[in-house]
Amino acid sequence: MKKITILFALLLLTLAASADIYQDPETKVNYEYDTSSGTACVSESFDASGDITILSSFTVDGKEYSVTSIGQSAFNWCSRLTSITIPSSVTSIGVYAFSGCWSLTSVHITDLTAWCRIEFNGFHSNPLEFANRLYLNGEEIKDLVIPNSATSIGGLAFSGCSSLTSVTIPNSVTSIGSLAFSGCSGLTSVTIPSSVTSIDFAAFYDCNSLTSIVVESSNTVYDSRNNCNAIIKTETNKLIAGCKNTTIPNSVESIGEYAFCGYSSMTSITIPNSVESIGDYAFNGCSGLTSITIPNSVKSIGEEAFGGCSDLTSVIIPNSVTSIGDWAFDWCSSMTSVTIPNSVTSIGNGAFNGCSSLTSVTIPNSVTSIGYGVFWDCSGLTSVTIPNSVTSIGDYAFSNCSSMTSVTIPNSVTSIGKGAFNGCSSLTSVTIPNSVTSIGDGAFLDCSSLKEIRSYIKNPFAIDYSCFSNWDNEESQLYFTTATFYVPKGTKEIYKATEGWNYFTNIIEMEDVEPVEGDLNGDGKVNVGDIMAIINIMAANTNDPKGDVNQDGKVNVGDIMAIINIMAGK
Repeated sequence: MKKITILFALLLLTLAASADIYQDPETKVNYEYDTSSGTACVSESFDASGDITILSSFTVDGKEYSVTSIGQSAFNWCSRLTSITIPSSVTSIGVYAFSGCWSLTSVHITDLTAWCRIEFNGFHSNPLEFANRLYLNGEEIKDLVIPNSATSIGGLAFSGCSSLTSVTIPNSVTSIGSLAFSGCSGLTSVTIPSSVTSIDFAAFYDCNSLTSIVVESSNTVYDSRNNCNAIIKTETNKLIAGCKNTTIPNSVESIGEYAFCGYSSMTSITIPNSVESIGDYAFNGCSGLTSITIPNSVKSIGEEAFGGCSDLTSVIIPNSVTSIGDWAFDWCSSMTSVTIPNSVTSIGNGAFNGCSSLTSVTIPNSVTSIGYGVFWDCSGLTSVTIPNSVTSIGDYAFSNCSSMTSVTIPNSVTSIGKGAFNGCSSLTSVTIPNSVTSIGDGAFLDCSSLKEIRSYIKNPFAIDYSCFSNWDNEESQLYFTTATFYVPKGTKEIYKATEGWNYFTNIIEMEDVEPVEGDLNGDGKVNVGDIMAIINIMAANTNDPKGDVNQDGKVNVGDIMAIINIMAGK
């Protein structure tokens, strides 16, 4: 057994040694290369900016490596990236590869057939989702002509390319992948040749100007969830799909994946009490949907279930729901309020990403973690209550919440993720409890209004310089030299000697923090945050002793009044 363990360890060392990093000195793009296969993958390159050209190959120690892929999160949050040139050698692009690349305006390629073959691996893998414009050998493609050398159009291939006005598909093409032309809002009509035998789900999702899809063969397998505005028919006028109003019968127990995906003409729908689950992408892209009532029978809301429902103004999630899927309400930009009940134990990644009209939200104390990008780009969010049940704040959880002025992190939190509060430009103060043991890179990057930081961490750990940096002045990398940084008594010199924290110039020691009567959220003072903590306890229908401020044996409005009296100095 010992010999096997040693051999396994040696194998792992061999595998680890076979990969290394090459950085392009001109673009600062990182490439992870494999000496055994002779291939390379673009790896995390967070400093990339401006116009970037991906290398098709490079040479290290006399050996040439072909760049065949762009890895997961490779250019994640490269907000200053303006254009990307992708060589024909690339065959796959990972999930989140271009997430947060808001300044991206163009994508350049040299081989259209190679582009149609690229495997895009999910959300924000295609840079066209941000750039919207595709250039072939320097010429912008508006009238897309797929070459005869292409046999298929891959999933997400032209997703987000809103500048396209027409598409010509040759007889060499036999299949069109899922979401292949999703978001191509400039398309008005498409003819599918008889060579195409399958059109996968949502291929023309969110093509709001598309009024006619003609399928030349009546034998083509067509997923009717593709587009609800278009009248989809064969050349003999046999109706394949089309919808205006939908009624769900009481016998239905679940609404399946993509059930109404892209039905942009739908304005309202009633979900019967028989339904227990709402599947992934079930109402995704129903941009005309203004309101929806989710019955108490529903226990789970799937991934991207209501993503892109841009006219949806409010949602009441019933107490029966225990989980909200990844990106469930992604880009519901008209949503002004949402009620999350205490039955919910998990909120998926990006669940409320891009809900720019959302002004406030209370996270119930049944939730233990705030995942990746849950409230990313909620630019209208002014306040958020994080309960004591939360132990971790994920990467980019509140990134670009530009209206948020203050946040108190409860002493239950042990980790603050990468870019968690990145771009919260109105944030003036932040409190970090002693429970925190890690803070990710760029956690408070570009919080340009930050004036007061209180850290209760008694044994500070090293952090990256970007945690509290400000990129307004790129040349000097301006740090928060104007912010007042409060630290526990007796720790000033330790902070001054610890990497990352040592950039602060105005460090003031606080008096020893003693337990404060009425300080339920553990920030060392009694304020509105403690009232919200009591409300959360009341909403959970529990008599948690820490919320019984007036010690009458229960948690109620009397405890709120007790907190108010403490705040008033009575």
